Amino acid sequence: MRGKTGEKCIKSGVYFCEKHPSSTINIQHGDTFPPCQSDNDHGATWVLSN
Repeated sequence: MRGKTGEKCIKSGVYFCEKHPSSTINIQHGDTFPPCQSDNDHGATWVLSN
């Protein structure tokens, strides 16, 4: 499961940034994916952790 900055989350969980795997967020269904705070708040692809 993946989501990009600005998209709505369709599955709650812990996601990591594809570019910066050590950067993680805990996001709930319906919330909007934020930018990654590593590397000057870049737009990110977030990947659901297993």
